[in-house]
Amino acid sequence: MFEKSIRQLEGFFTAICLLICGLYYALVGPQTVNRFEFDIYIGIILFFVSLALDYKKITVDGRGITKTSFFVPFIKKTKTWTEIKHMAHVTKWGEGKYGAIGCSNFLCFIDFDDEICFKITDESRRSKYNKKTKSIETKIIKPSLDFSNFINHVKRNEDTYETELFVKSAFLPLGFKIDYRKYTDPKIKK
Repeated sequence: MFEKSIRQLEGFFTAICLLICGLYYALVGPQTVNRFEFDIYIGIILFFVSLALDYKKITVDGRGITKTSFFVPFIKKTKTWTEIKHMAHVTKWGEGKYGAIGCSNFLCFIDFDDEICFKITDESRRSKYNKKTKSIETKIIKPSLDFSNFINHVKRNEDTYETELFVKSAFLPLGFKIDYRKYTDPKIKK
């Protein structure tokens, strides 16, 4: 069957690894970190294993979309076209610790319950916060050839209804319920 695939690096397992290493450092204490002879080496090995688990291969074909861990191929997630309602370009934004507003772009696939069932990093859009107009500006950029072919194959198999959403959230989990009236206005009020 004809298929297209892309490779992306996610940050879930790496964040978990850093959290575990940070908790270990906080609980054991900085004076006794080298209490075990090889604890720094174990931390480094866990970090590289988590990076390997975060490197994903996303494949689209006539049946649906599959996300597979590149180095551990039996860890996979598949969504068929019958489970996917449409595709949405989602700009996630949030206010930082000192008032700075950060934006990131995702390509989300939404199921028939209006929940996010699959998401990948969107390489065709870049968003940033404009301080003068106090709004988020999204710029459409030229993606890589692999991502462009991937999106064209998705549009061939999936309904062509696309929407653009702006979500204020610290993170965008799978199963996030989308309210289309609430997430279409990108104006930020301070």
